[in-house]
This record gives sequence, structure tokens and C-alpha cells, in this order.
Amino acid sequence: MKKNKFLKHWLSFLLIVCLCSIAYGQQKNQTIVVSSKEQLVQQKYNDAVAKYEKGNLAEVPKILDEAIAINGNFKELYFLLSKVQFENNQIDEAVKTLQTCAQILQNKDSAYYLIAFMYYQSNHWDDALTYVNKAITENEKDFKLFNLKGLIHASMKNFTAAIQDYSKAIELNGTASEIYADRGLANYHSGNYPVAVIDFSEAIKIKALPPYYNNRAIVKTAMQSYKEAIEDCSKAIDLDPVFYDAYNNRGLAHLAAGDLYEALNEFDTYIKYNPTQYKGYNYRGITFNYLGEYEKAVSDFDKSIELNQNDAEAYLNRGNTKELMRDPAGACQDWKMAAKLGSKNAENYAEKNCK
Repeated sequence: MKKNKFLKHWLSFLLIVCLCSIAYGQQKNQTIVVSSKEQLVQQKYNDAVAKYEKGNLAEVPKILDEAIAINGNFKELYFLLSKVQFENNQIDEAVKTLQTCAQILQNKDSAYYLIAFMYYQSNHWDDALTYVNKAITENEKDFKLFNLKGLIHASMKNFTAAIQDYSKAIELNGTASEIYADRGLANYHSGNYPVAVIDFSEAIKIKALPPYYNNRAIVKTAMQSYKEAIEDCSKAIDLDPVFYDAYNNRGLAHLAAGDLYEALNEFDTYIKYNPTQYKGYNYRGITFNYLGEYEKAVSDFDKSIELNQNDAEAYLNRGNTKELMRDPAGACQDWKMAAKLGSKNAENYAEKNCK
């Protein structure tokens, strides 16, 4: 279960901070006067937000640069500017903007958090870890920082560290369902299946979302609790009939249980709504192979490879089917390709059966 594959993370790059409103009022006949510079900065900021919301990204940086030149003490100017730069794939510029912002902030954790998140989104794990640790040094009571650190460690395949991070986040805020779900994913990848089930169950208690049922179903399939896995997939579909991953995973549970025709129906449904997703064809091909319908299996593996030429599993499966079709040359060709793409099983098959 990879990031953004089975569930959509709650964490997103939303700058939910607003420019502090300028106060007007009277107190004992004394008028509070706001400097014209502050008024001009707020006006430019509002103009930049309006253009951003309309999608006029090219005009936003110039307006914000002008506002910063007038008064560079408002963090929101830097936050919005870095967001636009990031969306324009200018990550280095965005990081520099936030580093400048950090210099004017008394509490620098928000700027460091955004830098860490940008690096995380850009798959620069080490840099992301560096900055999230800086943010935690500034504010060790913010659960979001530990959750992000957990996401970074999980992306680095360091699931033990990720579990520790998520546990700390839960200690600081035990009401966020997504953190239990994130920890469930880490426990699943660590092979801690019973603990992963508990985590997803806790997430469901807080908020019953289709991805949580879907992910718990994947864990239960791994535990060979196929009936319970099918029930969880069905609950996900009941909550959201267009949550198509649940059809695919319900098919996998049926397939693992040996219910081949039920599995075939599920994969048919998944492919109907996801005709460009290679995995549905691969799994349906496996099902056809078990049913002895080898030509249909090869056709599905062909389609899976067409959609993803780097899928070692599809080459491996097509090779296995070709062997059953008494096509040793074709089988060896596929196994060698799968081995080249990293499949150890295919490498073993090729060594034993191919010259």
C-alpha cells in the first residue's frame, strides 16, 4: 500500500493561515491609526490571492514581491509566494522564500514544516527529514510535525521509525483518524498484521471512511481472513460505490480464497471503470490462468504490459502462462524481461529452465 495508492492522505499543501486583519476601532476617544504601508501590503496580498484563485499564477509573484519590498514582515506573503513557486515546479525558489520567511519569524516551525512538506512531495526524503526535525526543535507539541515525519520515514521504507513517529503524533492528538490509518499502513508493511487491523479499526471508530475499510481488507487478506476482507471491501463500496479500489481488493480476496468466478466478476467491474489501470488486467489474467483460459490470460497480461512496461509481475505471469501453453521460448523471453526488471522468482525460473 503505497502513498496515495489506497488512501488519500489528509495532509495537503494548504496554507491555512490568513493575513491578520487590520483592526479599526476606538478606545476612550482614541482612534487606532493603521499605517498606509500596512494597508497597501494588505491590498496587494488580497489582489494576489484573488489572482491565485482565478488561476493567474504568472501575475502573483510580482505582486507579492512588491508587497514584500514595502513591508517584508508578513509571513503570509512568503507562504503564498512559496506555494505558487512550488506549483510552478520551482522548488529551490520556494525553499529560499521560506528560508527568508523563517528569518523574520519568532516561531520558525511553520516555515520549516512547509519546506519539509515540499521536499516530501518532491521525494527528497533526506532534506524533508532535516527540515521536519528543525520544525520539531521549534515546536515539539505539534502532532502534524510528527505525522509528517512518519510519512517521510515510511517513504524511506523505515517503517519502525515511522511507527514511532505516528505513535508520538497520536500521543499529542488521539482524535485524528488519519494518523491511526497511517500507522496501520506502516504496521502492514512491517508485517505486524494484527496491530495494523487494530489501527485501522481505531481509525474507523473515529471516522468510517471507505479507504480505512479498504486498507483493513488488504491486511485481512494477508492474514488469510478472506471472508472478513470481503466484508470490509463491501462496506467500503456501500459507503462509496465509486471507490473502485475496493472492487479490485474484493476480487483479490475472492481469488486468494479460490472463488475464481467471483474474483473474475470483481476484476471485470474494476476494469470497466478503470480501463487504463494495468493492475486490473494483471489480476484478471491470473484468474483466467487458474481457470485454464490461457489465451485470455495472455491477452490480459499483454494489456497490463502495454499500460505499464515496467511491471515485472505481468511479464512473470505471462511467462508462466506461456509455459503452460507449451511455449518455452516465449516463457523464457518473458522471465528474462521480468528478471531484468527485478523479479527474483523470474530470475530463478530463467536460470533453471532457459539456456
